[in-house]
Amino acid sequence: MSRQPISTDDTFAVFKKFDKSKDNLINKKELKTALKELGLAPVSEKLLKCTMEAFDKDKSGALSFTEFQALVAQVEQAKRQLGSKMRDMFKGMDKNGDGFITPDELKAGLAAMGTHMDDKVIDNMIEAADLDSDGRVNYDEFIKVLSCA
Repeated sequence: MSRQPISTDDTFAVFKKFDKSKDNLINKKELKTALKELGLAPVSEKLLKCTMEAFDKDKSGALSFTEFQALVAQVEQAKRQLGSKMRDMFKGMDKNGDGFITPDELKAGLAAMGTHMDDKVIDNMIEAADLDSDGRVNYDEFIKVLSCA
C-alpha cells in the first residue's frame, strides 16, 4: 500500500505550525522541531546546518514556504525509497512468498548477505520481532523492528 505524497495544503499547514515567529519563514530553531515532526529525529546541529545550506536558496538564513516545500518533497521521496527497499528486503527473505519470515528464512536471508548466526540467535531475533507470537515475522513486525534499529 503506497502512501499519498503530502499535499501543498498540508505542507502549508505544517509550515505555519512551525513558524512560531509568524514571519513566514522557518528559522534554524523552528526547522529542528519541524524535522523531528517529519520523522528525522534526533536532529544534529550538523544536519540542521546542511539542511539550511541545501534548501535556503536565497541565503536568508531561514526557509521560505517554497524552500520548505522543496525540503518536504525531498523527505517524502527519501521515505518512499526507503519503504521500497524495506519491502524488497522483506520479499527477498520471504522465500515462499507467504508474507511471513520464518526462522529458517531469516537464517538463509542473513547468510545470503554474509551474516551467519546460530539457531539460538535467529530464534531470539524472531522472538523479539514477533509481536503476535505466531513464530514468524510479518511485514509490519519487520518494519517495526527495523525502525527501532
